[in-house]
Amino acid sequence: MKKIFISILSFILLCPFLVSAKEIVVSNEEEFLDAISSKYEDIIFSKDIVLSNSIIIDYEVNVDGNNKSILYNDNYYGLIFDVRDTGKLVLSNVLIDGENNWSWKSDEDRLDPYKTNTSDYLNIGDKVLSSDLIDSVGDLSLKNVIIKNFYSSEVDKNFLIKASDNNVILSGIMITNCKGTITNFTNSNIEINDNSVFSNNYVLGNKGGLFQLFKSNLVITSGSFINNIGSVRSGTLFGIVNDSVLTLNDGVIKNNLSKYHGSNSTCSLITIESGGGFVMNGGEVSNNVGGLSSFIASRWTNGTSGSGDAGIYLNSGIIKNNTTYLDSWKGATVFVRSALKIDSNMKVEGIVVINNTSASLENNGTIVGDLFINDSTATAVNNGTITGNVTLSAGSLVNNGVIMNAYEVNTQIENKGEIKEEYVKTLSSSDTKYVVTFDCNGGKDKNTSYTSLDVLVDKDSVVSSSLVLEKRGHTFDSWYIDEGLTIKYNFDEIVTKNTILYAKYNPNMYKVNWVIDNKTNIEEVAYGSIIKMPDNPVKDGYEFIEWEGFTDDMVMGDEEVTFIAVFEKIKNPNTNIKNPYFIIVIIILISCYSIYLYRKKKFI
Repeated sequence: MKKIFISILSFILLCPFLVSAKEIVVSNEEEFLDAISSKYEDIIFSKDIVLSNSIIIDYEVNVDGNNKSILYNDNYYGLIFDVRDTGKLVLSNVLIDGENNWSWKSDEDRLDPYKTNTSDYLNIGDKVLSSDLIDSVGDLSLKNVIIKNFYSSEVDKNFLIKASDNNVILSGIMITNCKGTITNFTNSNIEINDNSVFSNNYVLGNKGGLFQLFKSNLVITSGSFINNIGSVRSGTLFGIVNDSVLTLNDGVIKNNLSKYHGSNSTCSLITIESGGGFVMNGGEVSNNVGGLSSFIASRWTNGTSGSGDAGIYLNSGIIKNNTTYLDSWKGATVFVRSALKIDSNMKVEGIVVINNTSASLENNGTIVGDLFINDSTATAVNNGTITGNVTLSAGSLVNNGVIMNAYEVNTQIENKGEIKEEYVKTLSSSDTKYVVTFDCNGGKDKNTSYTSLDVLVDKDSVVSSSLVLEKRGHTFDSWYIDEGLTIKYNFDEIVTKNTILYAKYNPNMYKVNWVIDNKTNIEEVAYGSIIKMPDNPVKDGYEFIEWEGFTDDMVMGDEEVTFIAVFEKIKNPNTNIKNPYFIIVIIILISCYSIYLYRKKKFI
């Protein structure tokens, strides 16, 4: 019995050394370090913690800042958390304050896209981050964490959050007023949710300034990216590189500015390279200003590792009011050198540029703006609507939907849908061929919708036309050599120079029916001419009121019209007296009263 008692007592005394303690409250760095070395699973701050060393995490731990702060002492300004591959850190409810109150020297410098030399345009404080803030190989979760007022010493070398080969959750966090390369993720899965905020940062870097993704997947469930300014060779906010994918399910990317970083730099909000991809399922991207592209750019598709980008898929959300301060890529909102697919529920406001070998577009939604296709192997299919101009200078386009205006340069669109307004095909002459331009002069070809067509003709040859022209309200007459349409072109003549031919049309005549009491007078009026109202008809006992349906200055359309005379019966002047007997009675009464007064006066 005594041996059993001793064994139980020994076990109780040894328990703290055999299992990890559950929870501990710490008030300073020494207690914090002791708690970590003792492998407490839950550590809670009771006061602000001032650090002089990094915290190595090699086990699973929850650190609850209890709405307190992590600060630096004057002799240390480096790594805070070093999460090893055997560790997992859940950090919550804490403010990490770098206390560097750096600033722009003026608002003009801050907003000028060409001023990027930090030594000239920034006021720098005396506390500069000398390493990563959080370096994690093990899993990392930040919940309700605020990181602010940091100034990194080396671009692309020091990061506020660096993670690799792990899972990262950023939930309800805020990163604000920081300068440098903010995050770097390699072989990681990252989720941003719970209305996380990234705002008012000046981001720098080579492959993205706010987020650098290498072989990583970033999913934004909800978050705001507002008022950030960056000078970044690729994407100002997001650099998606080496088979990485960014998915935006919901969130706001708004009022961000890309500063100039050289003529060959993308300077867009999001840039895809080397097998990367982007999926937009929701959210809003608005009022951003980029360099060569405002919102998103896909830079390369071949010649680098991971070639053949995963593509850009715009499924739902809002893209509007994004602009560029450079026009090298036509001021593109979306610049694609890979694959772009726009879903039927999506509306993209802005210019879309398809440029590069094997670049492609499938538009099933609406592009509110212009589309440029300018590479020999680029392809596009429009099944939706393009409200602006489509310019095809190289490559191919199949139109199954609706395009407002289309312009071909030395190529041809396969039109199976509708081109509403202009459709112009332009060709270049050569040493052996002339260009003959058929200007449809307000009409279009019935079969192809061309409104202006260039054809190549061998020198010393004649030209022929297969166009079947139609123009609303008109019938095609012939082709003329002059804009005044006075000299008809002779198609038997040899072409000796580049020539423009102009189509002439004659207006069609359409019936105008003037109906008076079911009798119709018919006249014919030319399309586009003013319809002149006839003299007012006369009808006994009636007054003419109007021609029903007719208005002044009415122009003849391409269908017959009918106007019906409306009369009103002339009223008898006495018809306003509804009861004549009543008036007679009144007259008799007045007469009797008058006789009475007369007799009364006579006998007085």
